[in-house]
Amino acid sequence: MWSDPVAVRTVAAVVEAGTFDGAARALHVTPSAVSQRVKAIEESVGQRLLVRTTPVRPTAAGEVTARAEPVPGGRAVPLGALTYRAMASRTWMDRWAPDGVGEAELRTAPRVDYDPTDSLQADWLAAHDVDASLTPRHLVPSPHDFARAVSLGLGWGLLPAEHAATYGPDLVDLAGPTIRSPLSWQRWRTPSSLLDRLTDVVVATAAERLSPAGR
Repeated sequence: MWSDPVAVRTVAAVVEAGTFDGAARALHVTPSAVSQRVKAIEESVGQRLLVRTTPVRPTAAGEVTARAEPVPGGRAVPLGALTYRAMASRTWMDRWAPDGVGEAELRTAPRVDYDPTDSLQADWLAAHDVDASLTPRHLVPSPHDFARAVSLGLGWGLLPAEHAATYGPDLVDLAGPTIRSPLSWQRWRTPSSLLDRLTDVVVATAAERLSPAGR
């Protein structure tokens, strides 16, 4: 019976990066290895876990999501929470906040949002009494390109604290509140020993990499 946590991490990396090539770079393997791992896990569970679009997105069977309510016909398993810190490049700092980041700078300096529904940056701004609807923003709907846009100085943005070491020395932590995003694993209710095993591996992997949801 399949129980390879590496394959689960690979699927998660593809979703996070938005492309197989991006996942390969993050995992330091070849795109072919990523493709083979994803194919193996999909064959094992008997379902397609990823939709090969640009960016790649998970199917209902392969979704890890911030949505806590189960999809129709499915159930949601709490996994823990991602913690985010507000980060900006030194280039951004030099241009928009050379004397430090305060309310005035946050009202005029650009930020990066993932898409129109992304509220992470807005929540962080609200803690500084800044109305996000009145501040400039850029939309970058790709996890890999989002982090790259921040590192290149396009705007500041919330990045997962768990991956802070991978962003490079050029990024500055803007301090302020830590934003937490609880995640859930969505799976079908249909009885399946393979999906049960997959769920167990996902939950175990999440326990290693995510913060407890209650903290």
